[in-house]
Amino acid sequence: MKSQRKMLYILFGALLLLANKQSACAEELPHYFPEGVITTTDSFKQLQEYDRYLKATRPRLNGNSPSIAGSDSIRVVTDLDSTSSAINRDKPTKMVLVFDHYVRMNDGKIRVTYPGKQEVITQEQFAVVAKDFEGLAKRAIALNVAYYKDFADLAVKSRAEKLGIPEKDFRQLLDKPIPGYKHKITFRELHSLPRPMRESDFVPRELHLGYTPQNVFGMAWLNTGVIYYSPQARIRDYLVGSPGVLQHEMVHGNINLQKFPASVGFDVELQASFPEMLYPENQLDLFFHSYSGVVRELSRIYFGFNWKQVRKEVFQYDLGGNLVIDEERYRAYFEKTQQIKAELLKFYREKVVPEFYSDTVYWSGMNEKRKDQNSILRIVMAAYYDPTILGGREKTLKWLDARRELILDMARVAYRKSGTPTEGSTDSNKTRLPAFIQNNHQALLTPQEIKRIEDYFRNNPAAREQVLNLSVNELIDLFLKLKRGTPPGGAR
Repeated sequence: MKSQRKMLYILFGALLLLANKQSACAEELPHYFPEGVITTTDSFKQLQEYDRYLKATRPRLNGNSPSIAGSDSIRVVTDLDSTSSAINRDKPTKMVLVFDHYVRMNDGKIRVTYPGKQEVITQEQFAVVAKDFEGLAKRAIALNVAYYKDFADLAVKSRAEKLGIPEKDFRQLLDKPIPGYKHKITFRELHSLPRPMRESDFVPRELHLGYTPQNVFGMAWLNTGVIYYSPQARIRDYLVGSPGVLQHEMVHGNINLQKFPASVGFDVELQASFPEMLYPENQLDLFFHSYSGVVRELSRIYFGFNWKQVRKEVFQYDLGGNLVIDEERYRAYFEKTQQIKAELLKFYREKVVPEFYSDTVYWSGMNEKRKDQNSILRIVMAAYYDPTILGGREKTLKWLDARRELILDMARVAYRKSGTPTEGSTDSNKTRLPAFIQNNHQALLTPQEIKRIEDYFRNNPAAREQVLNLSVNELIDLFLKLKRGTPPGGAR
């Protein structure tokens, strides 16, 4: 009897220790997380939960209206050095976390403002938010550093090879002034080569937890070191299990990787999507995100993965917006994409990045000539991979070889004509609008109204110039008339 009782005490004690250990290990999430949010790397489950969490948070956490963050917004100075902007590139400052809509009250509690709602939280609840945000930032910084840590060295090596100069000799010249110039210009600046990478280059000067425009998770302002990251983005990154949105914005914010005006010469959004969209745990972006379109296109050409066919097979029915998906087939296809992602993750870092940063002026010019901001990705992939799109590598190469001279003649003609505007055409790179503007445009206007407005400006070239000189009220009047279908009396 005593031995049985002793065993019960031991078992009860073990259960208590286990419960305490599990409680201590449980992750404490910020107060703005909806109940029941999970993290998963299962491809189908991740898609399902992504859709569900958006439904749960859109009314409360989507910033549909402008906000004014003031001096009363809570700010937390961290111990991380930042050199990400033109302001502090050579004079490091400490990264500041800015909680735009968190304000301390007289009783020590904290007021939080949401679209359409306010609530009061405790200091302990805010401490969880701040700890989580800083920890997430450190994770995102570490992941970016791991991927880009030697990109500048690889660019210098590639540049030396192109110039036919021993790498060691070239490196010794890089930061020396070019003789004969009145103003100090270094060889590094002459060749537009990046500086050696520092961890602090990924650290924002100001990292805001605040609201962003509809359907946008994060924003960064080039050259400033200022990043905005929304509560919705945090929940998305928790779901995926990796701080992808924040990593993306930190690439934008790194002046060593992206800066204005050089940014107009390449696709900054696709570049910032590397490496985060190719991580194994991210089962969303490569398949669904608009930024990944060119990657899907090229992986179809060179790896034979037919994305359109996959969509047809896995998305079986649309019942008034309610999708019926073949889960088994969905997971099987997504497992195949992991091999593509692993290959591209390595290829982009080792081939594309050094090539681009060793000759940014050339590649920006090529993009402008071809009117394609992703020329480098297309050309470098063509140099390293054989196409497989016509039923496999052998069949495709056989077909191409039989038509080699015809293809080369067509390519020469196309290249000579590339960059020459055709009648009625526009430069799609210069007119590319952020996704949230396009979404609002489509939400506010019917397809018939959109066509009416487009037809008016297409058929009235002078109106496209005159509209720039109209006042705000005149613009509103013009578009209301076009929306209603009445002839405008202003611009022609």
